[in-house]
Amino acid sequence: MTVLYSDSTVECDDDAITIRNYYFPGVSKRIPYSRIREATSRSMDMWTGRLRLWGTGDFRHWYPLDTARVNKSTAIIIDKGDAIRAVVTPDDSAAVLRILRDKMAG
Repeated sequence: MTVLYSDSTVECDDDAITIRNYYFPGVSKRIPYSRIREATSRSMDMWTGRLRLWGTGDFRHWYPLDTARVNKSTAIIIDKGDAIRAVVTPDDSAAVLRILRDKMAG
């Protein structure tokens, strides 16, 4: 598979996004693009996820482990139609969002 994007938090290839350290440090989650209903971005501040290192605060959004999240300002919410949405904070959120949207459309 061709890697389209990779950093310490996510990897996007031809078929799916892999979210690193999702369930537990060292345990990843792979989501095929075909399972994603919607991918949206939102800005983060101290009340909307920037200070969350891992887990959930509202039982609707799950933040995988990212110790550098405190220095980031944009999150991507991945909705698969489940009760809980994955929230990722890649180093280049614009690139990951572009890949997600391109792969979901095609």
